[in-house]
Amino acid sequence: MKVIAFLLFIFLLVALQGTLLENISLKGIKPDLLFILSYGIGLYKGEMNGLFWGGFIGLMMDSSTGILLGPNLTSKATVGFLSGYFKRKVFRMTVTVSLIFLFILSILDGIMNFISINIFIGTTPFFKSFLSIILPQALYNTLFGVIIWALFERFKIRDVREPARE
Repeated sequence: MKVIAFLLFIFLLVALQGTLLENISLKGIKPDLLFILSYGIGLYKGEMNGLFWGGFIGLMMDSSTGILLGPNLTSKATVGFLSGYFKRKVFRMTVTVSLIFLFILSILDGIMNFISINIFIGTTPFFKSFLSIILPQALYNTLFGVIIWALFERFKIRDVREPARE
């Protein structure tokens, strides 16, 4: 039952990403809630769940665009895996470290999508895209990450691998 509810949640976010979030876009840049979800799954459920669900989320994103199948599948799977892997292997997660890592992975996600799309569709100057799309997208994702982190803290949503804080 949890899986079905989660699948419905993903489909809802895919629909929101393509419709309602257009209303809060800044110069065509909008937060990538599905990236943030992939990142969160890796953090809270581990790298293998992050890899699987990130890949599924990316596949749903690619399917909804109708342009090219694969860029979001690979980038979201990578983000889900790396967020879980580095949480487990490299450092203890604090809010600040998590947001810095969210920013870095958002840049990685943008670069992976840029490379995948430019291989098949055309050539766009990298630095122009980096400054006008990838970097602003990473900042916007990090801002929304702060909001989502605050909601998680407010409603006591915790990592299942960490004991509750008193």
